[in-house]
Amino acid sequence: MAATSNPSLKQQAYRSLITLKPMPASTRQFLITKMGETDDGQVVAQQLAQQGYTHWLRQLATSHTSNVLKKNLQIVLEQ
Repeated sequence: MAATSNPSLKQQAYRSLITLKPMPASTRQFLITKMGETDDGQVVAQQLAQQGYTHWLRQLATSHTSNVLKKNLQIVLEQ
């Protein structure tokens, strides 16, 4: 998780977190937080969608209160 703050490691770090099976609750919460950010939100959501987490993303889009997170998810889910 700490590696996501390093620009040169960011993409690989997110990929590594997203491919954890099963995904730990702490990782899920971390990724939800990141999807609610304007900088990395769409990137994280896109990688999750590519790994088959679209059902989870749809659930978050309807149940979460963060407008930024909802917008990031909407953009990714409409692609």
